[in-house]
Amino acid sequence: MADERGAGDNNINDNMGNQLQLLPENEEEEENEMETEDREDAEDAEKPNINFDPSLPTSHAYLGSDMEEFHGRTVHDDDSCQTIPVLPFTAVMLIPGQTLPLQLFRPQEVSMMRSIIQRDRTFAVLAHSETGEVQAEFGTTAEIYAYREEQEYGIETVKVKAVGRQRFKVHEIRTQADGYSCSHSFLPDFSYRVAACLPIDDALRLQLLKIGSAIQRLRCELDIMARCTSLCCKQCQDTEITTKNEIFSLSLYGPMAAYVNPHGYVHETLTVYKASNLNLVGRPSTLHSWFPGYAWTIAQCRTCASHMGWKFTATKKDLSPPRFWGLTRSAMLPRIPQTEGEEGDEGSRLLCL
Repeated sequence: MADERGAGDNNINDNMGNQLQLLPENEEEEENEMETEDREDAEDAEKPNINFDPSLPTSHAYLGSDMEEFHGRTVHDDDSCQTIPVLPFTAVMLIPGQTLPLQLFRPQEVSMMRSIIQRDRTFAVLAHSETGEVQAEFGTTAEIYAYREEQEYGIETVKVKAVGRQRFKVHEIRTQADGYSCSHSFLPDFSYRVAACLPIDDALRLQLLKIGSAIQRLRCELDIMARCTSLCCKQCQDTEITTKNEIFSLSLYGPMAAYVNPHGYVHETLTVYKASNLNLVGRPSTLHSWFPGYAWTIAQCRTCASHMGWKFTATKKDLSPPRFWGLTRSAMLPRIPQTEGEEGDEGSRLLCL
């Protein structure tokens, strides 16, 4: 997939996961106009019957089919204190039960993964919010269930499929030769499936992760779902991209899941039927597609040109839905109207506390 190499990078030439041919200016305008007509024509249209196999995205086949698979799992006792390697530079705030695909190129990370595979296949992902906090207080362990090493042009690459396991509280972080390790205690493992599917920003997700009561967490999630009306561009904030009524599931994971691009950047991608205020850049491509049978086209915010995700179009006439949008969570901000007596920015607070 062609997309951002890192957060906040809106340079189209840096977004390329392959040599993407850009449209001439007049053709790009035609594409944008056609996309607008599609939205208008679909306003009153019924939702299509989906015949796409929802198990395909969960396989992450774009990483290759000859990965070494592991079985069984490591479970640490609640309230126990463990020292576990930390994977740095992770742009995803992992939730227990959420799948995390990775492509790692840095020698330090490759060395760390080799060491982890020889042990219990478990590493830590820290929950850093976007508020600039220096050190994370919470995180989630990830257990590797599929692994593959490659070497091309002298560069060693590790491809990994991992799944979030247990929530923990950080006690201490230490630097070591192959990266970082943290000493932490495990917190009770509740269901986080709802939290993993909510298209909320990191500030809200971190607050959900901190809650120790499953009942209180579910109350907060229900409050968010009831009051969130739409999703806007995070960069310009006022540009509405889609509404919650357009969200649907095309994967067994649910409406949102994490996928990794050829550059190793992980995108949590939300699938929606319709989106607005977006421009398309380039021609459709099937290379490294996260949804087999669909071609992707880069989508940008029409107001600020921020990368918002992709438009997916079916490559076969009998595939349904014929088109949909995949929006990256890191580029979206939930619009949550304030009620009387509330203070603070929309979408930046935990509503039920």
